[in-house]
Amino acid sequence: MRGRDREQELMRLKQCQLSLDGAEWLTRRRVGVVAADFPGLGRPGDDRYEVKRALHRGGALTVEQLCNLARLEGRRWYLGAAPIRIRGLAGSLIRAVGLVGSWSLDLLDLSLDIFPGMTALGGAVPTLWPRASHALTAFFYRGALSYQTTSMLLSEHAGTHVDAPHHFDEQGRTIDQLPLGQLCLRARVFDMTHKGALDGIGPADFEEALRRDNLQLAAGEAAVIRTEHSRNYERSDYTYHRSFITAAGAAWLAARRPGLVATDLVGLDEPADRSDPVHNCLLRADIPQLQVLTNLRGLREGEWYVTAFPLKLVGGTGAPVRAFAVRRRDAA
Repeated sequence: MRGRDREQELMRLKQCQLSLDGAEWLTRRRVGVVAADFPGLGRPGDDRYEVKRALHRGGALTVEQLCNLARLEGRRWYLGAAPIRIRGLAGSLIRAVGLVGSWSLDLLDLSLDIFPGMTALGGAVPTLWPRASHALTAFFYRGALSYQTTSMLLSEHAGTHVDAPHHFDEQGRTIDQLPLGQLCLRARVFDMTHKGALDGIGPADFEEALRRDNLQLAAGEAAVIRTEHSRNYERSDYTYHRSFITAAGAAWLAARRPGLVATDLVGLDEPADRSDPVHNCLLRADIPQLQVLTNLRGLREGEWYVTAFPLKLVGGTGAPVRAFAVRRRDAA
């Protein structure tokens, strides 16, 4: 074993670990989540995953490899760890956050599933393949245990996702450079459900929505464009048989400086226009785009905030997210 490899192996063996007794102590108290800032949770080298199995059998989810926990010491806080909706998998990458203070919230899931064979822009169809299956591991362990884990090949822009400015602006911010505060914003919903397939959404449509629904869109808020296109998500023509934002509509939005443009559309631009004027306009104005949402009709009443914490892909032009909306219960 080379010197560097040996050093890494020794560090791995010296890492913190949760004992089996500790795991059972937690499950007796019916905890919902066990989270830690180290990988694996149990004893390094334990290929039977005894600690994880004990926690999962006891009904607890597990979250690993957190950071910045010292900054939360002594404070009242809640763990936010919403996995990407990848259909049928045993685990997921997440962007975990610490929510500080006293929270009593309604939550509304705005995300759609990622699954093999789904229709995706640019032909970047997600590919999943098993690294280990229950059937295979049960055979090797002679029925004593089994587990499943899956590898994924995903575009940054698969399913419900955020586009970072760097997607269309070489000097723009990358996905890991977007502050969380810009991805949890008050929602101002523009109802465009009357628009049909291949209808453009322009300045007159936005102005009419402001008058009709007595809306105001302030700088830094989330402009949410609702079309109900999510109903077509599993159709083969999902990416192109849809309404779209016109170039003039994008300029109208950009002039009002929203912190985020969020929509249940995919692509936003006219399907046949490969110059992508909406992406160019919004992203070059440093306005991220949150696409492929669902359940936007749930935002019609009350004061909602749209929330999307993307994976921290260093240098990324976008990232899949588990997007959701929140509101205080006393504000419902």
